[in-house]
Amino acid sequence: MGADEEGTARTVHSHCRQLVDPKIRSIAGERENTGDGMLVEFSSVVDAVRCAVEVQREMVDRNIETPDDMRITFRVGVNLGDVIVGDDDIYGDGVNVAARLEALAEQAGSASAGWLRDEGTRQADLCVEDNGEQSVKTSLAPCAPTQ
Repeated sequence: MGADEEGTARTVHSHCRQLVDPKIRSIAGERENTGDGMLVEFSSVVDAVRCAVEVQREMVDRNIETPDDMRITFRVGVNLGDVIVGDDDIYGDGVNVAARLEALAEQAGSASAGWLRDEGTRQADLCVEDNGEQSVKTSLAPCAPTQ
């Protein structure tokens, strides 16, 4: 962005128009823009994992002839959780955790909770790399015993 803001924006929009949006639609996801990112809702965790992996793999091909300092890459956070759907917005702790997982992802990578990764990748027949235990902030409070 620093070297060519308008060119970078055009390239990102091109990737979204030609790859990301059609892939999301083909897997029945719903996309919402979030400034320099996006939030995509799927009815299945397997669909979410499959979409993330397919987009990341195709971005490798799209970047193959692009110099390293000019490549567009995406970070993806995948979470399974309840969300609140408003008129023009999706929010809730499920969204917050997905955003925190995305921040943990390596460049051109995806991150998900271990249990979700295990289930989603098993059903999607994928191999994954475990980056060890990480902590993310959630709004969930511990339960106190009741009498």
